[in-house]
Amino acid sequence: MPKDALGARIALAIQASAGASAVLSVGPVVTSAHYMDGGKQLVVRFSVAEAAGGLVLSNNESCPSTMLDVYCTGAGFEVRGGSDDADGVWVPVRNATAGADGKSVVLGVSAKPDRVRYAYADWPLVMVRNRVGGLPARIFDIAVH
Repeated sequence: MPKDALGARIALAIQASAGASAVLSVGPVVTSAHYMDGGKQLVVRFSVAEAAGGLVLSNNESCPSTMLDVYCTGAGFEVRGGSDDADGVWVPVRNATAGADGKSVVLGVSAKPDRVRYAYADWPLVMVRNRVGGLPARIFDIAVH
């Protein structure tokens, strides 16, 4: 992360902690993950501040060409399990769309994974942000229900 962007985020956090209630200092925060459409889609829900205007999903993020796959998976979301031969293995999800409600992301999955995680890489692809202000979602690893 560039130092100027980091400095701006720290300044927002300090303003919010000092009581500036109108300051938006947090990106979307995951709240749950559940199946839809008979298990072919995984819906990841987020808590998004009212002032953020919902969330946006950027599918054009990519790994730098000089980056090894072990450091950058090429996807912001990964799922674990879901089939007998893939249990315990994290698989990148390349089919993600923003939910119509502005507070969720829908992932296309081929089987029913037991966990989903986001931005778990040495070079994470930050795809989920607030619509207003562009603050990114936090890293997470949660169970799917």
